[in-house]
Amino acid sequence: MIKIIYLFSVLFFLIFNVNASVEVAKKIFPSTVLIVMEDNQGIILGYGSGFLVKENIVVTNHHVINGASNGYVKFINEDEIYEIEGVLAHNENRDLAVLQISFSGKSNYISYATSPPEIGEEIFALGNPMGLEGTFSDGIVSGIRNYEDATLFQITAPISPGNSGGPVVNSNSQLIGVATSYLTGGQNLNFAVPYSYVKEIISISK
Repeated sequence: MIKIIYLFSVLFFLIFNVNASVEVAKKIFPSTVLIVMEDNQGIILGYGSGFLVKENIVVTNHHVINGASNGYVKFINEDEIYEIEGVLAHNENRDLAVLQISFSGKSNYISYATSPPEIGEEIFALGNPMGLEGTFSDGIVSGIRNYEDATLFQITAPISPGNSGGPVVNSNSQLIGVATSYLTGGQNLNFAVPYSYVKEIISISK
């Protein structure tokens, strides 16, 4: 009898977690974009990710746009492209950039977490690794690190170059950070730039 109760408990937990993941994905997909950066001859230099924080304002990593002459964004699994009209603010040390795009319309925006995440907390990441649109993954916060006078959240969700700039959210679909693959050279070295830095750079860009 105890074994049956245990099995039902495990099954309920797994179903609940799957449903929670689906709900998180539904909430953050509409605001997440693929970023394509080009040189002055229109040759693609690389891909990245980003997300809307206002009608035509996108947050991404600084290294996604660094060295490019121009670029565009497109919402995941949609065809229309929107030109990047300018860089409103950037911070190389914190690997963040705020872009203005030609998009004009309504979309969902990701709200900020109300407090920093705890080690062991479940998180979800959405991005476009190697240009593969809409790759959704989960993991936990595995550490809180200090790197060059900045704080980074270490996470177990896989982050590769195309994921850079994508949102990392908690189980309430609230932003806890921005995925970055800027640091390399080790196993499980996946990081997110804290949401508090995003709030700072957004205020600067106004």
